[in-house]
Order: sequence, then structure tokens, then C-alpha cells
Amino acid sequence: MSNAFLHPTVVALGMLGLAMLGGSAIQYTFLRGLAKRHAAQWHHAGKPTIWTDQSVLSAWPTVRYLQRQAYRASGDAAGIAFCRRYRMPMVIGYWSTVAAFAALLLSLFTVGWPTAWS
Repeated sequence: MSNAFLHPTVVALGMLGLAMLGGSAIQYTFLRGLAKRHAAQWHHAGKPTIWTDQSVLSAWPTVRYLQRQAYRASGDAAGIAFCRRYRMPMVIGYWSTVAAFAALLLSLFTVGWPTAWS
């Protein structure tokens, strides 16, 4: 195994990949469950889908909805419980992706690519 895989930029790139993979899996599970099992809550949230929330920027309204607990105003007890259950995983997944992206940029600008990859 080459030392290039221990390079800070490669580690940051791997962290970003893992954060995106984990966050996307949580997001997909949440959005699918919300739309299929809690239609009233889904409408209250603005009818988000995996296609409308496919980037960090476009997912922000859904994450903000959960982060600020706006779901509590819907009046749908089952939907509120569903949102409460997914709130922390969704918020952590989102901000982990943002932090990993920032770490990758920081590493790229301070350390650069591994010399073996150039």
C-alpha cells in the first residue's frame, strides 16, 4: 500500500465520500418514509423528494425544517414522531458532509494532492 493513501487530502476525500454516502442513505430513508407513510407531514415539509434534495444547497430547506423543529406545527402526531426520530441523523449527516467538504478544500489549498497522483 502506497503512502499516498495516508496523505491528508486523500483522507479528507475519503471522509467526504463516507459522509456523502451515509448522509444520502439517511436522507433517502427519511424522504421515502415521510412521503409514503406520513403524507400530511410530507406536504407540511414542502413535499421534498430525493430529486429535489440532491445537493447540499437544495437539501438545506429540509434540514432546516428538521433542525428548527418546524415539523411540530403540523399537528400530525405520527408525522411529528417520525420527524423527531430522523432529526438528529439528518442534521448530523448534513453538517458532516459540509464539514468534510470544508476539510477537503482546506487540505487541497494547504497541502495539495499527493505527489504520486500528480
